[in-house]
Amino acid sequence: MHASGERPGDGLSRRMFLRGLMGAGLMMALPGGLSTRAAQGDDTITVSIMHTTDLHGRIVGDTVRGFGANVGGMARCATQIRRWRRENPNSLLLDLGDLLQGTDVGWRTDGRIMIDCINAMDYDAWALGNHEFDWGLEPVHDSLTNSKAPVIGTNLMLEGKHPTEFDQKDHPLSRIEAWKVFKVGGIRIGLMGFTTPGMPYWFPPRFREGMEFLDCAPEARRGEAALRAMGIDALVTFGHMGLRPDGDNQSNQVRAVMRACPTAAAYIGAHSHRLHLEDKVGDVIYTQANFWGSHLGRLDLTFDRQTRRLIRRNTHLAFMAPDTPLDPVIMDLCRDRLDESSRALAQPVGRLSRTLSVRTAPGEPSEVERLIAASIIEAMAQRQSKVDGVIHGLFERRQDFEAGVKTVADLWPIMPFENFLITAELTPAQITAILEEAYNNSPRNLMGMGAQVVRRGEQWSVQRILLPDGAPADPGKRYTIAFNTWDASGGGGRLMRMREIINDRASRSELHKVQSRQAMIEFFMRKETVGPEHLTWDRPWSGMDTVFARLGNLVSALA
Repeated sequence: MHASGERPGDGLSRRMFLRGLMGAGLMMALPGGLSTRAAQGDDTITVSIMHTTDLHGRIVGDTVRGFGANVGGMARCATQIRRWRRENPNSLLLDLGDLLQGTDVGWRTDGRIMIDCINAMDYDAWALGNHEFDWGLEPVHDSLTNSKAPVIGTNLMLEGKHPTEFDQKDHPLSRIEAWKVFKVGGIRIGLMGFTTPGMPYWFPPRFREGMEFLDCAPEARRGEAALRAMGIDALVTFGHMGLRPDGDNQSNQVRAVMRACPTAAAYIGAHSHRLHLEDKVGDVIYTQANFWGSHLGRLDLTFDRQTRRLIRRNTHLAFMAPDTPLDPVIMDLCRDRLDESSRALAQPVGRLSRTLSVRTAPGEPSEVERLIAASIIEAMAQRQSKVDGVIHGLFERRQDFEAGVKTVADLWPIMPFENFLITAELTPAQITAILEEAYNNSPRNLMGMGAQVVRRGEQWSVQRILLPDGAPADPGKRYTIAFNTWDASGGGGRLMRMREIINDRASRSELHKVQSRQAMIEFFMRKETVGPEHLTWDRPWSGMDTVFARLGNLVSALA
């Protein structure tokens, strides 16, 4: 049996998908790490392609789901990279994106600390991830300028031109190449790299100005033709997209690339924060090294030395366990900036008088959502911008926000991404449309104002938008609603109606140079002690329609 819609031998069934994860787990359980000796002989030569992905600013590691605490990070990966390079000097080293963002030290240095690390480790190439753009274009340009290694962007257009035609030599974007050939041990390896085409659904246009992210398959075919004409011995594709067990979507077009290039040796994946030792689409191998540096990946390509014909492919994943030594060069390079970041994270910002719940439902925002909204409303008021309401959700839904003294570090799990704020002037009907999309696709709530909701079967609908005094909102009036940039741009494709409404000219949307975590830090510092009285208005009876609807559904089911 094959997954629905897949051709035998050309797809990845859910069983195969899980088997790949289990296989990776078995490899990681080998005592003392993996056997990494690349087979070399008089008749063969092996080229090793090492790869990191989704490091998200981690230098010394973190708690990684399924693998425990103090795992991964660039410094541990660097130790294994040096070990593998000693065992096989015929190697390449790639990073697959989401390199810069995700830690205080990454944010504090605009990602420069990670660029310094990949320079120190002599990476050969890297791909841009979506989170490279979280802080806008200037840090992206700085990273391109300061990186010794080029970015491979096969599906990118630069100022309206293909990378092969981009002729502004002193522009940061000139550091992006469409594809590249590396000669390693006499073997010619052609590389194509991809960035997710879902970027327009993550960021406002000014965050990606001058760059277009094209669908991947046509560009893959174009790139392969160019590389084959250069006389490569093997084609390797990589990029910031992940292989999904249920097929491609707009943001992850891995299958499309693999089918467009059926004679490629492999696709090295990213973005989905998953672990794949070796899966296949057709005869193309797919491998992925999880996230945060919990694993370092290696693809071994073995060639006949005389004919340069590829005769064998092997994949490896090395687990960067807590006892993996931290590379001294990386630690020396980063220590001062890590110490500065640690001091900043430990700084107290205020006190939370009681634990706030993350329990949420449509029309019934959680206490943590109401805290986020109160922070945003006050931050905007401090900047002479009145906001009537906030539509926002939770990043962390599993753990309540515990009472006590709060530091900057305590606010990171609440706001793990540096989203800026966007306001739009919306009618109650538009707010209703946005909320109904969110309630049924990607949970968000309205705070500052209220929503009277009802659930019929599996669908939520909004009966009316309410003002803080409980009165219905005026259908002929526009209200200023705040969003984060991720949601306002489409929430990765989940909130496209929201994106359409906010982008309507009549909505008068405006981007503000205020980050949501910054707003919360300022909120605690102003209040000193934050309690329930500081949260946005909450209508105690707002959930009664939902309760009655649920009772009605139960009665209907019993009947």
